[in-house]
Amino acid sequence: LTFDDGCRSFFTGALPLLEELHLKATIFPVAEYVGKVSSWDVLPSFPHLTKKELFEISSLGHEIGSHGMSHRADAFRKLMAALNE
Repeated sequence: LTFDDGCRSFFTGALPLLEELHLKATIFPVAEYVGKVSSWDVLPSFPHLTKKELFEISSLGHEIGSHGMSHRADAFRKLMAALNE
């Protein structure tokens, strides 16, 4: 199971259920947003996991990956435009 973006709702919602079912997951937080609230143009704002929560998740045996530094949509759009050229 994988969870992108590092939403705090993983900690409060999914994690207790995963632990109850003895399942492990990989979480891919966005480094720039750890402990902050998102400000993306494509989704409503939401809180992200804190460093403390990420350490706790890791200590329970779940894997922490990386979903990039900033989750910038414009970088993706520029790449797609360049590929289309």
